Amino acid sequence: MGPSDIWAIWANHDCANWEILLTFVMTREATSDVIAQAGVEYSELGCQRLEADDTELDQCQFRMKVNGDNFALLFKDGFTPIWYDIEWVYLGDFQWTQYFFPW
Repeated sequence: MGPSDIWAIWANHDCANWEILLTFVMTREATSDVIAQAGVEYSELGCQRLEADDTELDQCQFRMKVNGDNFALLFKDGFTPIWYDIEWVYLGDFQWTQYFFPW
């Protein structure tokens, strides 16, 4: 296995009041090609098996906590397209202040 046969997904954040939910949808083959992981914590959703047409898919959601570890998945066997979604979850007690007033 050479350097062009591996690839990774990596994420980090340093927000004090926000968590991030990362959702990935990938083929079952891509899921089985994960050879290493770091900072991985599944959300309540975890992983689910899906089927679209004749393709078997896995949907996995991960939580990046405030001041948590970096997140990474290392894959083997070359690049595979992956669909992803990011959801920010506010955990602070900040109240928005209205700065625009009616004329």
